[in-house]
This record gives sequence, C-alpha cells and structure tokens, in this order.
Amino acid sequence: ENLLVEELTRECALKGIAVSLPESFTLPGQPAPNRIRVCLGGTNIMSDLEQGLATLRDIFDHPPAPDLSQF
Repeated sequence: ENLLVEELTRECALKGIAVSLPESFTLPGQPAPNRIRVCLGGTNIMSDLEQGLATLRDIFDHPPAPDLSQF
C-alpha cells in the first residue's frame, strides 16, 4: 500500500510508536521521500521490541483510512 506519510505517522503515534518524518533525514533543498524512519534502539527489552514491531506490521497490514478533514 502507498500510505501517506502523515497518515502513517499519526496512526503510529496513536499506537505508541514514534517514527520520524522524512524532513528529519532529508538534505536541505532535496524533496522529502514518502518514507518514515523507525528507530529500533528505544528499548532493551526484547518483548517490547517484538510487540512494537508486531504493532507496526499491523499498521501496514491494515492501513488507516485517509484523513479527508483537510479537504
């Protein structure tokens, strides 16, 4: 699925997963890709990492509905 970065970021935040928007890892003057950055070093408890990755996978498997409130 081709999710919009803003929708994916919002859904991750609602489920307790912090991700970085593309502007934070894009060089100045370059177009931002339709990508996010996920940091895997936020916990040293394996079960927390596994749960976070499972939640992230669930978000990708069941993408959020587009936010049409801006139209």
